[in-house]
Amino acid sequence: MNVYAVKIPEELSDYEFANYLKGITNERKEELVNNLDRTESIRSLFGILLIQQVLYEKGININNISFCYNDYGKPFLYGQNTVHFNISHSGEWVVCATDILPIGIDIEKIKPIDLKIAKLFFSKEEYEFIKSMPNRTKLFTFYEYWTLKESYVKAVGKGLSIPLDSFSILNNKDMYFLKGEHKSKYYFYQPKFNECYALALCTQNSVRDFKITYFKYKNLIH
Repeated sequence: MNVYAVKIPEELSDYEFANYLKGITNERKEELVNNLDRTESIRSLFGILLIQQVLYEKGININNISFCYNDYGKPFLYGQNTVHFNISHSGEWVVCATDILPIGIDIEKIKPIDLKIAKLFFSKEEYEFIKSMPNRTKLFTFYEYWTLKESYVKAVGKGLSIPLDSFSILNNKDMYFLKGEHKSKYYFYQPKFNECYALALCTQNSVRDFKITYFKYKNLIH
């Protein structure tokens, strides 16, 4: 398992945006150009550029790759069964994870939120655990669980078609375990990243150690 991250600019001039668009397929170009939310387009653009950079450094000819999507919208590489990846972005960060087995990654910028939302979207056990935390850590714990649960549904490849309250992730001495039929198939990781963000990964691989590789956005292939 490998994790990669790039800090992206808040804004790009029209010239810069068009220049970076040169490095992606025409289909994705049209999608990003037509998106009225430029900030979201920039994040998506650098998500594509980041995975292309990662594949290039793995020795894969990015001119011959084809991105496809399953029925739930999860991207995968056509004809590359040994390379699985997932992308997430929030705020000023875009992150990507790769593995030889299906993987999910999620990042969220920590912002004030009504914690009652956890009661609506999380399992009873998760909600009770968040409530039990000291007030100073409740918010971060909420985002920890949100990213953990998102990383799981992304690893499975079905996204939010899996209701977030339909499964539980249990905390045992700061290690997380999935409660339910898939409990032996998935592992969760929360690498140290940034105090203003929560980051979580879910994979079928049990790994002891990994690091985050950081790229500068100007150095990404485009």
